[in-house]
Amino acid sequence: MNQDNEWVSFFGNHIFTVVHTDDESQQVRVLAEQTGVAPEDIKVYEGREGYKEIDPTGKHHGLKGKLVRALQNFGEELPRIRQFAEHMKKGHIGLGFPYRDNEHKEELLALLKPSPARELLYTTATNFYDVTP
Repeated sequence: MNQDNEWVSFFGNHIFTVVHTDDESQQVRVLAEQTGVAPEDIKVYEGREGYKEIDPTGKHHGLKGKLVRALQNFGEELPRIRQFAEHMKKGHIGLGFPYRDNEHKEELLALLKPSPARELLYTTATNFYDVTP
């Protein structure tokens, strides 16, 4: 579980995915590490705590959280964020990987697409993309 209780705004050069088992989680994390993602930079979202950290309503992160989620409601992001969070309620595991640049993002996606990663989303500073195979 993440140690810093950092809120997931879903923006800022990250790839997010969902797996169903601990074995799948380990396999996907190893793939990310092969591209240079440090183990301590991999975010793991599980169970109730993972759901609260993703916080699809923003209520667990005060006014800022509520405002960000309200703004995301005008785009395509919020339904995907809710769907991602619902996986935590089902006992699935969410993973988040930072990427350095476009080349690193493409390298990560190329490894993750044929892996057990079930949903693939990547974010930039201002945009949100679903690239699930």
